[in-house]
Amino acid sequence: MKNLNMRRILFGAGMLGLAFLSSPYAVTPLSATEKLRTAFETIYCSLLSLLPPIGMVVVVLAAVIYAAGQIGGAEFRASATKWATALIVGAVLSLVIILLIPNVLGAFDAANAEQYVINCS
Repeated sequence: MKNLNMRRILFGAGMLGLAFLSSPYAVTPLSATEKLRTAFETIYCSLLSLLPPIGMVVVVLAAVIYAAGQIGGAEFRASATKWATALIVGAVLSLVIILLIPNVLGAFDAANAEQYVINCS
């Protein structure tokens, strides 16, 4: 019984391996750098549509938390100021990430770094 289960597992693993080797991703003539850059471009386009609106919401939330902290006592005021500062830093870092990613991706292709443009359409 154990031998039969082992054969089934090996057969399934072999079929998955064959399916992976016959997939279109396995036969693309892209270099490792191009594949990595394509993956980063996809991530960048996702972040470009996600981070700026979230950053604006976080800034508004930080303002609300800071204003609410001014109403409470000294301990709550200190905590609210700390939370608001952390939210503002997070929003700024998200915008810095959006600004720096094209330069980092351009560094992968040093020959075309000056004309490197990410098309997120």
